[in-house]
Amino acid sequence: MKTAEPPKQSEMNPADQAPPGTAGTGDSLCPECSGKGTVNGRRCEACGGTGIVIEGVGGA
Repeated sequence: MKTAEPPKQSEMNPADQAPPGTAGTGDSLCPECSGKGTVNGRRCEACGGTGIVIEGVGGA
């Protein structure tokens, strides 16, 4: 079984609200996998298997 590589820092995952490093954003646990990176034994598609999504903070 081939292991998927985590996304590169500049790539966005489907659940990200903005690219990494965008002002007014921060890391949050993925709502689909609760930060585990997997759903039903498979890589979480929402976060790309990282368990983290980029979200706006402070009303951004």
